[in-house]
Amino acid sequence: MKQKNRSQAFFDVQTAADKWAVACPRGAEILELNCTILGTDAGGCTIKFDKLEGATRGDGDVGVLTIPASNLIGQTIQEIPANGLVRVAAGGAVIIQVTVEGVASLLVCVEVVWRDLGESDANTTAVTAG
Repeated sequence: MKQKNRSQAFFDVQTAADKWAVACPRGAEILELNCTILGTDAGGCTIKFDKLEGATRGDGDVGVLTIPASNLIGQTIQEIPANGLVRVAAGGAVIIQVTVEGVASLLVCVEVVWRDLGESDANTTAVTAG
């Protein structure tokens, strides 16, 4: 069985915008999404995880985490993809965006747990020699 990988980012959700991306040069199977609330203010927000393959970007098709407005400091919100399997093609990415900003400064640590699909560079049209 292939090893699980974890990619994490720390950011404020007070503004709606793209915040971070996880590149998938050899393809990836997304296993879970986590968001740990670290800030001191309540406010809530919505964080979408969009699949980007070529020029096509989804809209929350990897997952959506809704952080409630109540004070959940130190709590983790988790989503496991509905069918347990979301794949991103080789050369794709998962774009993490805040779509409904928090009403106050709210710091979070977002984690994407994924498994590399291990596609060979030679078989991947998305990889070009430098």
